[in-house]
Amino acid sequence: MKSILVFCICRVLKLGKVVLLLAVLAFGIAPVSAQTGASIAPPVISISTVDPMVAPLASVPVFTWRTDGRPLEFVAAVSRADSSPVDMYFGIIIPDGRIFSWISGTANVPILLEGLFPAAQLITDTAISSAELLGKNPQHIFSVDHPLGLYSVFFFLVPTGADPGDSRQWIAATMSPLVISN
Repeated sequence: MKSILVFCICRVLKLGKVVLLLAVLAFGIAPVSAQTGASIAPPVISISTVDPMVAPLASVPVFTWRTDGRPLEFVAAVSRADSSPVDMYFGIIIPDGRIFSWISGTANVPILLEGLFPAAQLITDTAISSAELLGKNPQHIFSVDHPLGLYSVFFFLVPTGADPGDSRQWIAATMSPLVISN
């Protein structure tokens, strides 16, 4: 009985980091850094995943997607009152907890890399979209080789040069769920 209890406690503690990161992103409980000041409204971030085939007609968010070879488009927008320089991060946490981030690529084609990389740095704009940051909104095809399950699409801002892995540095953050199935 004792070994089962110890196993359960260890398992919960091991998953704690991923769960805490997901909770912070999901509920937007990341603390506002002291640099933003108490009188400045926090940034407003919106993210969504859309079917690019119907997006020209209707931009209905997608929360489930199949591994059928069609691309899925990822859209983000930020509006903020403060124009102090920030670094912006846009990416996906896959079911096993690994993090992937979009960066600007050549010919305005965003690239998805494993790890936490800024989509843009030293941004002072008060309103900006993922298309402006990356050249166009990123798209990704989920193949049968991708893990099935719950993905988390995220977007957050940190003061320029701050450690993005330290949630205490996040000025604002948001997350959206995405379930990938066959």
